[in-house]
Amino acid sequence: MRTLCVAITTVVLLAGSAIGVMGQSDQQSRPPISSAGCGTSEVAVGEHYGSMRVGDTHRWWDLHVPSTHDGSSPVPLVLLFHGFPESPGHVESQTGFGRYGAQEGFIVVAPAGRGQLPHWMEDDFGDGFFDATGGNPDVIFIEALLDRLGEELCLDLARVYATGFSNGAMATSVLACALEDRIAAAAPVGGLVDFGAGCVQDRPVPLLAFHGTGEELVLYEGGFGPWVLTQEVEGVLWRDLPFMDDPAIFVPIPDRAAGFAVRNGCEPGPTSEFIAKDVEILTWSCAEGTEVALVASHGDGHSWPGSAYTAADGQKTTMEIDATELIWDFFEQHPMPE
Repeated sequence: MRTLCVAITTVVLLAGSAIGVMGQSDQQSRPPISSAGCGTSEVAVGEHYGSMRVGDTHRWWDLHVPSTHDGSSPVPLVLLFHGFPESPGHVESQTGFGRYGAQEGFIVVAPAGRGQLPHWMEDDFGDGFFDATGGNPDVIFIEALLDRLGEELCLDLARVYATGFSNGAMATSVLACALEDRIAAAAPVGGLVDFGAGCVQDRPVPLLAFHGTGEELVLYEGGFGPWVLTQEVEGVLWRDLPFMDDPAIFVPIPDRAAGFAVRNGCEPGPTSEFIAKDVEILTWSCAEGTEVALVASHGDGHSWPGSAYTAADGQKTTMEIDATELIWDFFEQHPMPE
């Protein structure tokens, strides 16, 4: 893994970035910002279940607290979003983030989506699927969740991050736009979305995305695969759902990453290099603290890279990297700017 980190660092340095995606940065020394719970939190180490009402909806989450949380020293937080129509438990086992957080010393919260078929960021599969604003019901929930966790735990508010898989990657993409004042960096896997003019940010959010070029569900070249289009959701075929008119769905994945890069003020046109067999990284030349990169796994389908999760087509990923480790490496380099 250290070899891969060096390779990625080299790629970004060649692209003219001030630091490597996985390299050392002065940002690491950024002082923590203590949440309200620092000094009073008594949450025990281990796994917890939490819930609350947001508006007229019951929302819940799984929480993983590492031994580094003593109630007084601020600890980083990673938001982990599941895919459609899955659960927090599924994405936790799929990615191993809870176990990795216990090892590396950061808190993981895996919230549950809305509805009988749990989903993120769309208005009951209506025309609000790509609402990347603070008015989105799920954005409102995540804001309330961060407020509550900040009161109950001792969080480092300078180091709050978001990642997720599939529909959870879409949720991650939304938060990079709608909560850029609270999310230090984002890492969508298998479902990056660019919102174009619909993404209004006061600060650039560093982004590390992953996607398989052989995706059979969320296609690398844009759109959804044939199997998805023929699925029925609440009595309607997927291809006939109102949000299918949104042009953002049909933008190729590299162009979506490029959209984030342009908003972050990066140079147009990425540098490309293979960092492992069949694993390519596209990096944009950006100012320190605004990096954008896309890791493309050639031939891989809809799965979390490096996990034992089996893709929808029955094939395991052959990717030679571990997305969970690389994502945390990226997050560590990108706290909120001072």
